[in-house]
Amino acid sequence: MRTEEKWNNQFRKKCLAKFTPRIARDLEMIDVPSDLQTGECQSTFIYGDIESGKTIRASFMMLQEMKHLYLQGDISGKAESIIFVSFPDLFAEIRETFDNPKKHESEVMEKYLNAYLLVLDDFLTIRPTEWVMEILYRLINHRYEYMKKTIITSNLSLEELEIKLNDQRITSRINRMCVLEFKKRSNF
Repeated sequence: MRTEEKWNNQFRKKCLAKFTPRIARDLEMIDVPSDLQTGECQSTFIYGDIESGKTIRASFMMLQEMKHLYLQGDISGKAESIIFVSFPDLFAEIRETFDNPKKHESEVMEKYLNAYLLVLDDFLTIRPTEWVMEILYRLINHRYEYMKKTIITSNLSLEELEIKLNDQRITSRINRMCVLEFKKRSNF
């Protein structure tokens, strides 16, 4: 039987392996925000000041989704298809396929297009070249059209992203598929 106690004592630690060591450490040291303690997460765009906790909030949302799936039985293996990736790392992984005949861009994209839950951290922290825009539109549009859970963190608001992209297609889809959350830097 799957219980909260088993989750806390056994499976939570396994799930923390999906994060970088720094994020995993923070998730161990910081209490789960009260509004995230129960239920599954929803697509969310978290934006705001640097050092406001956007990444940790997104990580807690991802961890809580894994917990929800665990307690519900997750017989379809959805938790295996939950991915946390920084925006620069996503594009670096795609670029690596250019010189590697054993790895194809379509395989990398498939992983991110159809992940049960995708957390995109530090959205648009690389220069939006035509190639970046093409990949980004494909990714966001697919996740929007197929109603895939997506959590995005950014230092920029949707309006600021729209200006940086000089395009409304991506930001309008994010706006329609996500709950918007603003995080203000706190004074510790």
